[in-house]
Amino acid sequence: MMQSKDMITRANAMDIIRRFAKEYRKAFGKARAEIIIVGGGSIMLNYKFRDATQDFDVILRAASGMFPLY
Repeated sequence: MMQSKDMITRANAMDIIRRFAKEYRKAFGKARAEIIIVGGGSIMLNYKFRDATQDFDVILRAASGMFPLY
């Protein structure tokens, strides 16, 4: 797990996304999901406006019925 002082850069972003996907697969198997990166992380990845971000804000769209509502 990353320390809070570590920055996410274009150089290490894909490794972080792969690690997240690996943890997702451990928890949910091959259940399909879409990871949508928004905010500063999206700006960093898609434009040259930023070189780094502190975190990724994500929307995780998973197959319906996968998460029980309590």
